[in-house]
Amino acid sequence: MAPLFVLLPVQARKRFTLLVAALGLGLFSGLPTAVLAQTSRQPGLQEAQSSPIPSRYLQIDTLVQRAMDQQDLVGVALGLVENGKLTYLKGYGWADKESREAVTLNSSFRWASLSKPVTAVLSLQLVEQGKLDLDQDIRSYWRSYNNAQGWKVTQRQLLSHLGGVGHYDDLPNWGEGLKRYLKNDSRPENGGADMVAAARQIFASAPLLSRPGTQYHYSTFGAMLAGAVLTQAGGRPYLEQFQARIAQPLGLTSTQPDRQGQHIPYRVSGYYRDHQVIKKRLPDDVAWKLAGGGFTSNIHDLTRFMQALLNQELVNATSSQALWQSQQTLDGKKTGYGLSFGIAERDHQLLIEHSGSQTQTRTWMSLMPQEKNGVVLMSNSEWADFGPLRNQILDALRAGAVLAP
Repeated sequence: MAPLFVLLPVQARKRFTLLVAALGLGLFSGLPTAVLAQTSRQPGLQEAQSSPIPSRYLQIDTLVQRAMDQQDLVGVALGLVENGKLTYLKGYGWADKESREAVTLNSSFRWASLSKPVTAVLSLQLVEQGKLDLDQDIRSYWRSYNNAQGWKVTQRQLLSHLGGVGHYDDLPNWGEGLKRYLKNDSRPENGGADMVAAARQIFASAPLLSRPGTQYHYSTFGAMLAGAVLTQAGGRPYLEQFQARIAQPLGLTSTQPDRQGQHIPYRVSGYYRDHQVIKKRLPDDVAWKLAGGGFTSNIHDLTRFMQALLNQELVNATSSQALWQSQQTLDGKKTGYGLSFGIAERDHQLLIEHSGSQTQTRTWMSLMPQEKNGVVLMSNSEWADFGPLRNQILDALRAGAVLAP
């Protein structure tokens, strides 16, 4: 069985005693671990204190460091899955540049749009339970919903961005609705993420941009609407369903809504560029759009979620195929987007991925289902471009001898 290599900074090692103990007990995926230390001289440069690091990981470390240097990134976290096994987690750079706090395995980054696949998985789970039909009018579940045109909208269309729902730039008044919602929403049990209330107050009354099914139009509001449908069809708030059917079974202990004013341990600081000057971003609330971009967690939790997708731990084979099948418009044109996942091909194999772009964060998740390999990248630098790095890491994994089952 392959070891899980975990890199922890020396200067912060005491803070992670419990995490290391959990790893040593095999609580993360049941894998034996080799815990390695990282020197305090510069984040991302490490010397082995235990088992030697396989050469492919040293190569990947070099690739990450090079990308950080070229793009002047503040902090990055990396997670790898190989042949269905969670094999490598590491932090690079700074969680907070000013205080010189290093990125560690505890550092909590925003998921941004990587939250959307969670909504799709929860939807397919309800389909398997017979509680949701992806092709039924969503008013069958949320009877008070209606769009200005009175058009039928389905959950499949919302998950595949074919629902005709506008994105931020398409709805000029959504900001005023958000202010009203945040002012009125003081219920901590909802984590600031009551999807039904948020949809009603922010955008649900806005006209659709096009008849559902006719045009692909990426929309975080559409994902939020899908989250509201989940609340109604599942009979429980969205966050409760996530905790019961995803977080608890997978042991995702750090994943939660990123709500302004709420203490989140090890939350990283976010950075943006102002005329090439790197500046710290002021905090803002994203929990209100939980179903479309409101989660935050450490690198382990997001990588564990990816591993569960590759191993079909959350949904069955039929549902996995549905998630990763390109949807099409009513006139038969394929969109290249499945149910909250991008669909592509790489070296004649299926490539599934999604990226996230939001204040304080950039994220990327790429899965190769046939190889059961996957890469997760998270950064607190809003200008991070992970596309080229993702390609290099996938190449390194393939060249580095696939792990035996």
